[in-house]
Amino acid sequence: MRLAFVLLPIVVLSGCSNQAAYQKELKQEMAKSAKLEKMANTPGLLEGDGCQINLVGTNSQNINGPLLPELKADALHATIKFQNGSLNVLLNNVDATLNSRGKPTYRLVADLVMANQNEQIARAEGHVYLHSLRGKTLSITANQLVWNRRLHQIVATGNVFVVYMDSAGRQHTLNGPTAKFNTVTGEVSY
Repeated sequence: MRLAFVLLPIVVLSGCSNQAAYQKELKQEMAKSAKLEKMANTPGLLEGDGCQINLVGTNSQNINGPLLPELKADALHATIKFQNGSLNVLLNNVDATLNSRGKPTYRLVADLVMANQNEQIARAEGHVYLHSLRGKTLSITANQLVWNRRLHQIVATGNVFVVYMDSAGRQHTLNGPTAKFNTVTGEVSY
């Protein structure tokens, strides 16, 4: 199934490789979504199975600049809802790549991921695995993970196992009920 939802400066596109058919369906979905919202005066809702989601946005320092990839996710089921000026995403059985400044930064695998654009918080639950794709080594396995982009903090809870590299290049492992990771400094605490 293909889903499409447009929100400036964020664009969410979902689909497969047939670009001509995809573009046609994208236009139809946008028109259909806009018509339904106008008629019913209700928030936008897109839902489907077997989805690929590509989330792009502008650099906050240059909002008129090119769109940069923020997230690419494959999900068994997705619900994307625009409500009260915010984009809410719910993904089931997800395998995602998260980007920073357009470059892949983390891989996230989880049974369930919930994200809210305004809060800049993502929650992952059930068999959560997060792995750093750049720079310092970081791998987190947990039952639940909360990523607060504003605070640059990841908090993992429940059967937490962390492997990370400190600033001196030494590898550490820890396990326990909770761990916190600062995405800017790389500091891990528990």
